[in-house]
Amino acid sequence: MKKSAFSIVFLLGLTAVWPFMSCGGGRTSEASGDSLAADSGKTLVLADSTIYARSLDFGMSTFVVCTEQGDTLELDREGNGKQGEIWGNLDREGDRFALTVRGAGTDMPSVDRAVNLTDLAMVTDPWHIVNAQLIIADDTVRIESYTARELSAVGRSGKRYHYTRRPSVILK
Repeated sequence: MKKSAFSIVFLLGLTAVWPFMSCGGGRTSEASGDSLAADSGKTLVLADSTIYARSLDFGMSTFVVCTEQGDTLELDREGNGKQGEIWGNLDREGDRFALTVRGAGTDMPSVDRAVNLTDLAMVTDPWHIVNAQLIIADDTVRIESYTARELSAVGRSGKRYHYTRRPSVILK
C-alpha cells in the first residue's frame, strides 16, 4: 500500500510541477481567463493527468489496477462521499483503462474517472483521451451511456455521438 500511495503522490506531483517547467510559468489562456483568437497561431496545451493501467480486481467498493509503470493502485470507488465515474465493462480482468485519481497521498485514494479503453477500441475510432476525458473528432464528449456494445455521448459542440459494436462473424 505504501508503494501505491507513493506512486500516486509522485504522479500527481509530477503533473502539478510539469506546467511550471514550460515557458510562461505554466499559465495557459484557459486557466487565466484569456481567450485566444482563432487566427492567433497559438495552441492551448493542457497538462494530462491520465493514468493508464490494466484492471486486476474490482469489487463493490474497490478497483485495483496495475499501471503501465508496473505499480499496483488500490482505489476506492467512492471518495469523500462522491462516487467515481467508471465507464465501460468491469467484468474482465486485464482490460486497459484511462483513469484519474482523487485523494492522492491519503490512506485510500479513489477513482475520479475511469474509461475502459479495451471496449472503446471496439466501439469507436478515432478517439483520444486527455485527463480521462473522451475526445471524439476534436470534440470533448460527456458520456451518457457506455457498455461493451454501445457508446452514447454528447460533445461540447452539441453533436450527439452513438456507436454500436457489431458482433463478430466467423466465416467458415
